[in-house]
Amino acid sequence: MEKYPRQPSSYDPIYIKAWLYNEQCRITFKKKDGSKRTMLCTLNPKYLPEQSDWEGQTQRQTSNSHVIVWDLEKHNWRTFRYDSVLEFLPVIQPSNDFDYE
Repeated sequence: MEKYPRQPSSYDPIYIKAWLYNEQCRITFKKKDGSKRTMLCTLNPKYLPEQSDWEGQTQRQTSNSHVIVWDLEKHNWRTFRYDSVLEFLPVIQPSNDFDYE
């Protein structure tokens, strides 16, 4: 039995968004100018800035073609298009919920 879901051959927006809401993700995508960018980002509330407008920021996503995410390295909101994703890797954070005794 698989521990984590298999990555689909193409990057499905539902797959990407599900991981973004649960973990940090490293995403490489092609920018409008043709250059590549890699960013560590998330939509998980525990990593978002302490401000009252983050829900409004993520809720204003009115298009199925792009997603607004929190860039954990630049500490700002960023947008990328789903069809520009070249590589997608969820970054699984260790849990403190395990009892090691």
